[in-house]
Amino acid sequence: MNWFPERISDTKLILESNSDLKERFILIPKSDVNASTAFISFDLYEACLKNNYTPIILPPINEHFITHFCSLIWNVFKKETAIIDQFLQNQPTFRALGLRRHISSSNDNTPDIGLYDALQLLKIPKTKIVLLSENIDVLFDKKYRYLLTALNGFVKDVPTSLLFGVGGVEIINCSKRFRKYGYKIYELNDMTDTEVVSHGLGVVKRVSPHLNISASEAIEYYSICHCVEDFILKLQEMVLYQRQDFK
Repeated sequence: MNWFPERISDTKLILESNSDLKERFILIPKSDVNASTAFISFDLYEACLKNNYTPIILPPINEHFITHFCSLIWNVFKKETAIIDQFLQNQPTFRALGLRRHISSSNDNTPDIGLYDALQLLKIPKTKIVLLSENIDVLFDKKYRYLLTALNGFVKDVPTSLLFGVGGVEIINCSKRFRKYGYKIYELNDMTDTEVVSHGLGVVKRVSPHLNISASEAIEYYSICHCVEDFILKLQEMVLYQRQDFK
């Protein structure tokens, strides 16, 4: 259940224009009132599923990214026999044998694959891959620039793929400096107070029909929240503990 107002028109516009996009790396600036992370995790993710895309939410971009990314991609495709077979056929004989032994064993751990391997796995399926990141601006840090190059290279090599990421508004200021990566900025409209409160209280009523939360108190509380996410977290907490006031 999506606690945030849906942005159907945005997802429709993004996915319908997919084939016309020259830039396949799309940045979504984050503000306190546009719930951009929720847009990535719920609206865009669900829209991808409904339109025959394969959405993959990337792990946090930090020093553990490669390990988690490789594990994530392997787990997505490990039961797809044809994809794994093709991946193994592209490996040197000795390495392919080692990977086959790992797969045939009862070991559920991710085999010894690296970033390049994971990206090669992503290129095999015929489905349209959409990579989604909740902290994409970290890629512009010099420390992680190699990941930016690798992921951007993937979407350039696979014409049906897309890379979406949420980041702070400062990513807009980087546009000229990093223009060589060919990304596009897509800005979401800010949500109104009434829109957020009305939708949030509607979800509360569906989840917990006997919980009566005052709309006027909800609007008053929202006015002091730092962001949309803080308000929604408060509503979820009230439902969890069955409290009707915002104290």
